[in-house]
Amino acid sequence: ERVHLSPDAREAWVRIRNRLYRVPLAGDGTLDVLDYDLADQRFQDAPFAVSASRHRRAFARDAALTVRADGATDCDIPGADNGFPCAFSDDGTRVLARDAKFVLREFDVDSGKRLALHRGGWCERKWFKSQAGWIGGRPVFVGLPMGGQGEVDIWDVLDNRLLFRIEAAARVPEPDAG
Repeated sequence: ERVHLSPDAREAWVRIRNRLYRVPLAGDGTLDVLDYDLADQRFQDAPFAVSASRHRRAFARDAALTVRADGATDCDIPGADNGFPCAFSDDGTRVLARDAKFVLREFDVDSGKRLALHRGGWCERKWFKSQAGWIGGRPVFVGLPMGGQGEVDIWDVLDNRLLFRIEAAARVPEPDAG
């Protein structure tokens, strides 16, 4: 249902029906079931995020953003209940969550405190698909515009500016009317 590819492309994390699997893509390895009961029923198809170290996972659950770390108690971050996790910072200390209006919230994972609320020009557009992440330690918003020509826009969240656009030859389909 959802897939996260590790930065080194050596493994994928796949979410299928409320279970999280680690799938090795390079060399020898076995399929691991990493997590059960990942989210409540409302968020069964919700996005999740995995830290670069692969030791932290974030997902929407019970009116909060839940961060689960290997060998630690779940950390519920209140104030992120209307957002879905997108990405951990490179060092795993911060996580971005995106809401339905594309507003990004940045949280400190250890304290659970909201560090920033990011709202910019990307919030004024309609997106076919979108994601947030980090480039060089800076939060970015990435979106495929609704009805566009297949381009991908990448926004610098801190400066609220379009960093660059990746052009493509394919047209993005419009959603079904019925």
